[in-house]
Amino acid sequence: MGLCKNTSTANPEIVKIAIAHAYPEGSNPCLYRWSEWSTCSATCKSGNVEPHRTRRVLRDSILYSRGNYSKCPKNIENLIDTIPCNLYL
Repeated sequence: MGLCKNTSTANPEIVKIAIAHAYPEGSNPCLYRWSEWSTCSATCKSGNVEPHRTRRVLRDSILYSRGNYSKCPKNIENLIDTIPCNLYL
């Protein structure tokens, strides 16, 4: 059974080159990496506001789509992902 290499610390330029060789010349999908999740915004619920974590797209990781692939989302540089915190840990 082989072990997978942790690519989270991989050089972004090497990853971009590897991806470029994996797709037909002149085409690739929109690709990007997320930052690590933030810490919880709070330790308990306050009114209607649920504690949450966020992460952002790493701007230097964005590889814009080319060819027949769908375009990257508008304002991808500002894309934020949010999830609720588990308060029962």
